Amino acid sequence: MSIYANMFELKVNWAVTPSSGGVKTFTQVYHYFCTASPLPTPAAVITAFDNGPASGIAGLLNVDCVGTTYDCREMSNANNQYTTVANGQTGGTTGDRLPMDMAVCFLLRTGARGRNFRGSKHYGPITEADTLRDELTTGKVTSWNAVGTAISGLLSVTGGSLRPVVFSASLSQTRTNPTTLIGEDITAALLNKNIGTMRRRREKTVR
Repeated sequence: MSIYANMFELKVNWAVTPSSGGVKTFTQVYHYFCTASPLPTPAAVITAFDNGPASGIAGLLNVDCVGTTYDCREMSNANNQYTTVANGQTGGTTGDRLPMDMAVCFLLRTGARGRNFRGSKHYGPITEADTLRDELTTGKVTSWNAVGTAISGLLSVTGGSLRPVVFSASLSQTRTNPTTLIGEDITAALLNKNIGTMRRRREKTVR
């Protein structure tokens, strides 16, 4: 278990249009420990992520997925508000997509045991042609493994770098000052070749 002094929370928001219409928001949340001096601004962290992992992720998503915003804040001060910046990324694969609740999944490993120190990431919607029966095609496994390397690696900012962290919300205290930020550095992002699910992304029943 590690206690962190300077940690950023970054929310990456996407919009997807269900077959029945309307808009559904998909969000991935990342946490980074800052080793840079001086401390970068949330906007600088967003820029680093947008120029780094975000483009690789977007290129593997279906064109139905359109970036909306990034929200980022430094968590050591409970009063810090999110900085919001437009997310200009868009899905880069064409063709019919899988249902919205189906996703490419990563297991995030750390050096500590227990569910507080394990994480996951779910990416979708995915283009149907990128799968063969229940699994990703061989070519897409290679492409998504590159994403795993990006989200588990250092994020470069001016003056230093950011380390990706599995943040334990249940062990931490972020509502009042002084905050307590507990987690562990991510050591690996393990790709599941089979397609996973996220039930809350499922389209509502249509009759």
